[in-house]
Amino acid sequence: MSRKTQQIAFCGILSALCAAVSFSEGLLIPALPFFPPGVKLGLANLTVLLCVFWRMPGIGLLLTLIKALAALFSGGPAACLFSLSGGLASLGVMLLL
Repeated sequence: MSRKTQQIAFCGILSALCAAVSFSEGLLIPALPFFPPGVKLGLANLTVLLCVFWRMPGIGLLLTLIKALAALFSGGPAACLFSLSGGLASLGVMLLL
């Protein structure tokens, strides 16, 4: 199997994991009383953290965009903007650290 094929399969697995964690987080973890409505812990960013740790920031950016696109379909434009801005900010901090 070629390196490119492995990267595509790896990206697909991480995308599915990211979507599952994000969906589970929305269902299983209740909203904290001192946070504004719609704010989540961001556990789906752990998949992006894995990509940065394994020195694949391009795939991490792609996962952030896929996660925002999934938020657009499931929660609407506001959820997409929140997901995209939070994901890009966290990716930037991960890369800086």
